[in-house]
Amino acid sequence: MDISDFATDGPKPPTQGEPRPTLRGASWRGAKRGVRYALLIFGPIFYLAFLVLLIPTFFGLGARRGFGVHYQAFGAVGGTVVAALWGAVIGAVVGSMAFLIRRARGESESGPLMRFVSRPIRLFPRRAGKPAPGDDPVQPESPRRRRLWPWLVGVPSLLVLATAFGLGIYAGRSVDRRLAQAIADADRDDPNWRLDDQIAALEDVTDDENAAIVAADVLDMLPNGWPIHTTEPPKIPPADNVRMDELEAVALREDLDISQDAVRLARTLADYRTGRHELRIGPAIIDTPLPETQNARTIARLLASDAAILAHDGDIDGALNSCRAILGVVRSMGDEPFLISDLVRAVVGAEGFKSARAALAKGEASEATLARLQSEVLDLRDQPFLERACHFEMAMLDEIIRRIRDAELPISAIGLTDHTLDAVSPNAPWGKLMFDSQRAFGLEWMREAEAIVKRPASKRPVLWAAWEAEIRRVKFSLLGQFAALLPATLTQDVHLNSRSDTLRRCELGATAILLAAERHRLKTGAWPDSVGAIDSAILDRPPVDPYADGPYLMNYRDGQLIVHSIGPNLIDEQGEYDYRKALKGGPDDYGTRAWDPPLRNRPAP
Repeated sequence: MDISDFATDGPKPPTQGEPRPTLRGASWRGAKRGVRYALLIFGPIFYLAFLVLLIPTFFGLGARRGFGVHYQAFGAVGGTVVAALWGAVIGAVVGSMAFLIRRARGESESGPLMRFVSRPIRLFPRRAGKPAPGDDPVQPESPRRRRLWPWLVGVPSLLVLATAFGLGIYAGRSVDRRLAQAIADADRDDPNWRLDDQIAALEDVTDDENAAIVAADVLDMLPNGWPIHTTEPPKIPPADNVRMDELEAVALREDLDISQDAVRLARTLADYRTGRHELRIGPAIIDTPLPETQNARTIARLLASDAAILAHDGDIDGALNSCRAILGVVRSMGDEPFLISDLVRAVVGAEGFKSARAALAKGEASEATLARLQSEVLDLRDQPFLERACHFEMAMLDEIIRRIRDAELPISAIGLTDHTLDAVSPNAPWGKLMFDSQRAFGLEWMREAEAIVKRPASKRPVLWAAWEAEIRRVKFSLLGQFAALLPATLTQDVHLNSRSDTLRRCELGATAILLAAERHRLKTGAWPDSVGAIDSAILDRPPVDPYADGPYLMNYRDGQLIVHSIGPNLIDEQGEYDYRKALKGGPDDYGTRAWDPPLRNRPAP
């Protein structure tokens, strides 16, 4: 394309009836030609972009989620306008320059190319007849040829938009049916499964019965920076029948002496049966602060230290009562239904039964103290904490997705690092459809998780493996990032809680059997040969090994009675356990043990 294409005016004197060529006229005609060239070059690009961005609009209409235009579609229209404006500016400049050059050289222009570029731009052709003012006196093209481009552009565009509309109808009906069925199934199992209903149904505890208030007072009494000498519970020697090192005992006493009032109050938690923290549900729900729940570990550490020093001093009943108080710390959380609360219960409960085992290795307790602790251990073991947490997790997940769908909560508020959903506006029709799909998948998966945790623990590993495989399959499928990303991301820790819950129940069951065996020994003078041999007046319904769904195993060797499970590998390893290898296949016989009285409370090396 030559620069002269933008100017049709030369210095040749006009013929009779023609207007005299001017710079202004050359600039105007150059601007029109610049617009033509800009639209020829950039018009198809912006049109295709606009068509693609219009597809979600028809998809959303077909899905019956309302009308909306993608925000970038306005950018495509604006880009077309900007390209035309730039074409006009550049064309006007080039046309003016061409006019001046031609006039200086004394040249004129003629020929079909210049006549072509001088034609006015029209979207629809005129009817054949007398030329309009300003038209070139050339013969018009045939009507058939001039009407072909609307068909070549319009028909495919309509087909694309019609296809998007049809897919929207199919997707909308599928998601509506799936979501309606998931909600109906949840309503059938529990009409009050929604978040607000579950929070309203939490146990109402009076101040006189609320262990959480006592726990909060204990924390207020502890000096800042407690403990001073150690940040961990007292170390249990490799052989727990060995007395504590005197240097460690001195440091432990100093930590307890500066917090005697807190210790005395903490011991009273053994007499409380329930508790209730005040929950202030956060805007994102998962950001709900649980400071009292997290601080329960500090109180458990305080009581474990108290139990250790009491056992060191020979007060075994006092030590076991402090262990009972640790279980009271667990009860102070009441029926708090968060998964993190369930994990804290497991950690605090472990402090209790480990401290009880260490205390029994230092001496003998009374029958009454052993009976009370055994009863409370069994009661804690039978609490359906995980079932409640899964049920509440389902309501939380559904409410989070609903709030995002209704633009009450930004996606960034839940800390999701995947940016796939960031570009999807919840207010857009296609965004509403996508989040409705997320709700359906979330309800389905969490109901399946609820069903799994209600099954015997020995049956869960295979079920969890299939559950996780299905989530991964959907998440990494072609549309999984849009159809189920939120539930796939926010439900990934449920099976980990299940493993922790199984271990908690296993160790609590073994602890209860060990306490019953100690009571049996005090009554008969000898250890029982098996769990079934324990006096039924002491243990009428022995707990079942959750890994084997059968009785716990009992072994006696080297002056020790060992009560153990067969562990996750389902192999009887005679009570052997290695914490470094337990998660990799064993030996993993979880359980506990007690010593013959002559071997207890051995002096420290």
